[in-house]
Amino acid sequence: MAFQYASLVVLLVRGVIMVPIMARFVDHDVLGAWYASGNVLAWLMVSEGGVWLLLRQQAAQAYGRNDKAELAAVIGAGSALLLLLAVVIAIASFLLAGFVPALLDIVGPQAESLSLAFAFAGFGMALSLPAAIPRAIEHGLQRQFSVNVVQLVAEAASLALTAVLLFKGYGVLALGIGILAREILHNVGNWAILTTTLRRMQISPRFSVNQCRLMFGKTSWVFLGNVGKSLYSQADAIVVSRILGNEAVLVTEWTKRLWEMVSSLALKGTAAFSPAMSHLHGEGGLSRFREIAAALLQATSVAGGVTLATGLALNESFMKVWLGTVFYAGSAFNIAMGAATVSAMLLFTVGEVLFSLGQVRVPAIAQISQTVVRVCSLVILVERLGIIGVPLSMLISTIFGGGVNLVLEWARSMNFREKERYGQVATLAKAILAASIVAFAWRYIPAPDSWPLLGLHGTAIGLSVVLMLYLTDLFVNARLKGLGQHFHKWLVSSKVK
Repeated sequence: MAFQYASLVVLLVRGVIMVPIMARFVDHDVLGAWYASGNVLAWLMVSEGGVWLLLRQQAAQAYGRNDKAELAAVIGAGSALLLLLAVVIAIASFLLAGFVPALLDIVGPQAESLSLAFAFAGFGMALSLPAAIPRAIEHGLQRQFSVNVVQLVAEAASLALTAVLLFKGYGVLALGIGILAREILHNVGNWAILTTTLRRMQISPRFSVNQCRLMFGKTSWVFLGNVGKSLYSQADAIVVSRILGNEAVLVTEWTKRLWEMVSSLALKGTAAFSPAMSHLHGEGGLSRFREIAAALLQATSVAGGVTLATGLALNESFMKVWLGTVFYAGSAFNIAMGAATVSAMLLFTVGEVLFSLGQVRVPAIAQISQTVVRVCSLVILVERLGIIGVPLSMLISTIFGGGVNLVLEWARSMNFREKERYGQVATLAKAILAASIVAFAWRYIPAPDSWPLLGLHGTAIGLSVVLMLYLTDLFVNARLKGLGQHFHKWLVSSKVK
């Protein structure tokens, strides 16, 4: 889990530090088009169909059963599917590159640069699929350390190369080249690690037609879910670009940035637990599985409260220090974004737990329903209300699109007792209330106007929410007391040594 959080340092550099550099060296209209073209690439990646997630889950379950023959067949089938899809995406990127500038109203010399940058990024995204094979398998085998190191090194090298190329005047080309370089490094490092692992475990991947059929059958539902997820998350920039213009894309993308970073940090725990939960389910530890699932959902509620308070209290100050308030979408946008973010965080944890349990069909259908509602409401609301339609469509689709179905499936699959269900709802309600109180109180505190002060305010807000929950919620109280006892034992043992 440490590397889940270490990767956030890289995310901070990419999402915060690099943006002013990009804004300085790339024309704003072209940069907005680049963000929108990234959505086209994301739609291409939909063809991957979630095979790597399924490969991770199936590898974890086979490993949990200690079935090396099944594990070898899973690795062979998953690898064959991902390599085939990588070729498809590379060809599609090459064919589409020439049409991207016209789609986004970019003309002249900038159009050629955008087209070439898109092609570089497309080849990079295609290479991300072969790199995902060893990563998925290593995670399924509970051996994340080495591939996480490779990921951090590749990300850091990519950011450094991108920055150098921007300063040298490569413009938008620097962004595409950076993506391609990152995925080349991912492949070299990840495949070296997997080769060593399989040799030590004495496993030789084998291609099995039956295993391919089995995986393809499950992938069809994961694919539909990924289609929905990609359209859901990537529709913003294209719709805003076509209705409000390319520079409006920058306003929405950058106002969302703090919410995305804080929620990503908060959800790293759930992401880290997913392979272990698939492994636990493969071993048949259903009672322990339910216990961890309940704790994860309540922990996500707490994290959602911290995220909500931080975004409501600090996003305007964050934008002012970072890029200037000219790129801030406004308080109404921010409030709606907060509600949408917390809802999405809760559904993410519910979906991850159900996927670890082997539930594929219901989360996929819920995601498709959510996407249909999102795209329809996004077009209508942005056309009628302007930029605030982006978070409003997220909130509406999260609750009314797929949320209800996922929650019902969660209740049916987990079969919690009434007292357990009450505890989960109570933690969520208290977290939202605590966040609202803290965010309201922070209005009367002078706004931070520097990065150190932003960090201090963010820490104080998080601690304030957690303290309120410690005093009012049994789950948080018990978990923090448990951490305190472990820390005390560690101190005592250290003194004895």
